[in-house]
Amino acid sequence: MSEFTYELDSRKQGASYTFSFIEDCSHTTANKKFMFSYAFGSENAFDITYRCGVAVDDIMRLNNIKTPFDITEGERLRLYENCYD
Repeated sequence: MSEFTYELDSRKQGASYTFSFIEDCSHTTANKKFMFSYAFGSENAFDITYRCGVAVDDIMRLNNIKTPFDITEGERLRLYENCYD
């Protein structure tokens, strides 16, 4: 079910919008594999492993990282083999 309503108001020279929807989660959805991720705040390889479900060794190897703590905020990291820019 979805609903979209709007109201024009010529006195305020604008419009008001209202959105309403219900998401159907009763069926399964495909697992999506993200090929890259960006490091948040003070994340290290262990944090990214937990968040993205990949091995620490893979993150370090694919991104030429020496230690799990050599990741900077905003750094773009490859998560899987065979993914290129």
